[in-house]
Amino acid sequence: MIHADVPVVPNLGVLIADSVYHPGDSFIVPEAGIEMLLLPIHAPWSKIGEVLDFLISVRAPRVLQIHDGLLNQRGIGLVEGHVDRVSQRYVSRFEHTWTAASPSICERSADLRSFAGDVSDAGGPSFSTPSSMTGAGGFVARHNGRASPG
Repeated sequence: MIHADVPVVPNLGVLIADSVYHPGDSFIVPEAGIEMLLLPIHAPWSKIGEVLDFLISVRAPRVLQIHDGLLNQRGIGLVEGHVDRVSQRYVSRFEHTWTAASPSICERSADLRSFAGDVSDAGGPSFSTPSSMTGAGGFVARHNGRASPG
């Protein structure tokens, strides 16, 4: 929650091919281990201590940043410096792969496909829902591409 006067928005978290996790606007820890975490490094609803606690809780071997669009270069450097140090301590490999001013979402999707395998051969991405992501008004993408209430 940002503030009592600011409404909470529904959340959309996605687990792709049981290996890449995008938590949406949340710090919900998936039940099963994952290979790659898309880490929301900055948002109006978060602080760096919560980002680091989430990183430690998930313990994904590979971490890429998301939610950096509100940070300038100094802010990105500061936050990513903390994330990189904590990642190394907890067996994660943090990678800076893009910024808000660089590749488009299509290029980012290509990066994910190269990690998770070419999902188009399997008829599209495979989405699944950890039960820890459901409830509390959260939304989770399903394999049919439609958001459904958690």
